[in-house]
Amino acid sequence: MNTKIIHIKYKLRQWYLVKRGYLAEDYEPIKCTKCKSTDLEEYDEDLLNGNLTLSFSVRCKHCKTPLNDWAYGSWYRA
Repeated sequence: MNTKIIHIKYKLRQWYLVKRGYLAEDYEPIKCTKCKSTDLEEYDEDLLNGNLTLSFSVRCKHCKTPLNDWAYGSWYRA
């Protein structure tokens, strides 16, 4: 598939998730895309020297659906 088409589909999905209230403008998860729960949890935290967070993931506490990842100061997948 053409990479331009893939990029457009990705951007449309991000826009849709923001407009529907699943993600904040910076792509931070607000609610689960599967069960619509707002009860989320962080997991797989990667620390530098035991106190500086380098990355972590967020998932729904109820259905365990992975929602997004944060690394080096920003959310990078929706």
